[in-house]
Amino acid sequence: MSNKYPLQKTVDSIDLDGARRAMAVLLPVLPQPRIGEWMTVRGIRIPGFEVLAVPNTLSILASPKAVLEGIEQDPVAPLPSRWIDAHRQHRQRLARSTQLLGLHSACLRAEVGSGAIPSLTDCDGVVAGLLLLLLRPRLGDLRAHLMRATTRHPFASYLATHGMLVEAEHRAVIRSIASDTRLSSALVRRDPAAADNLSDRLYRSNDVWSAVVVLETAEAQTWLCRVVNAAAPDPIAAATAITLQPSSQETLQHAWLTTLQEGEPESAYAAARWSKATWPPARWAEVVRNTLRSTATSDLGRFYFLWYRDVEPERADDALQNEGLDLLWGAELTDASKNCGQALRRRCEMRLKANPDDTEAKLVLRWLAQREQGH
Repeated sequence: MSNKYPLQKTVDSIDLDGARRAMAVLLPVLPQPRIGEWMTVRGIRIPGFEVLAVPNTLSILASPKAVLEGIEQDPVAPLPSRWIDAHRQHRQRLARSTQLLGLHSACLRAEVGSGAIPSLTDCDGVVAGLLLLLLRPRLGDLRAHLMRATTRHPFASYLATHGMLVEAEHRAVIRSIASDTRLSSALVRRDPAAADNLSDRLYRSNDVWSAVVVLETAEAQTWLCRVVNAAAPDPIAAATAITLQPSSQETLQHAWLTTLQEGEPESAYAAARWSKATWPPARWAEVVRNTLRSTATSDLGRFYFLWYRDVEPERADDALQNEGLDLLWGAELTDASKNCGQALRRRCEMRLKANPDDTEAKLVLRWLAQREQGH
């Protein structure tokens, strides 16, 4: 790995050993890529699948699931327009499970010569990656069809690296994985020899996932200095610097926190979540958590939920009292925190009193009723 990025200035307070100690503490709590982020895994009984479907606690949740999964068997009325994107992602997770179950037996018959290759024109990339891994087909038309679909999706390509690949296949999946630093980092750590030039790509990134790999290389000091230099204007670098340099100068930390306060909720949440593992608890609460809470939760949606699930779970019950909280994410927090749902129910009832046609409130109340009955 060459030093393509000379330092803009010398940072005397860089603590590489401290960064490595921080990463050693952080690494066990970083959520690893799991199939459950991309598809529903319940009810799939395919040999070998159970090994892949390992639960991922505190996963990086991209869209709310609790209500949509709860009312799936009891649909009502058209969904609110604000729910369309979450519903699309939910349906996609379900569709992948259905497609996997449907294609697995057909592809298996084709592989053993007792049936024709099924149509794979509309095969989802994640499904194709799973089929490659579960069936391990020989070189031929079936494998070629599955590989083309697999390389359209970075996570599917990551799945494919768990099996045997020929040289051309390997190059194709690496190109796909390279767009995602989390997947790239996971592959480099699991199988450095198979990761080609991914380490070089990670060196050019400033996020925590890249740090997992780069801190173990000869370029670690240069990379860390570059991240610290970039942290004043760059929220991603600021989140990494705050996480890996808990003992740095207060003036630097203040600059990084200011960058995060002025940025988007995502980086403020990430900084607080990762640094929670690397800072002394009392100082983290005073310096990082209290400073970043307002920015991280300002969306009153996804990052509000993630904050009170991951950063301050002890305050989840109070957080559910916020009248501005998005109902879908409020339901997600209610479910994740095992809250009784009283605050969410009260909000829904108040909304229905103001507008009897409020479909969001009706659906969330229906989900709460089903939840109480243990469905």
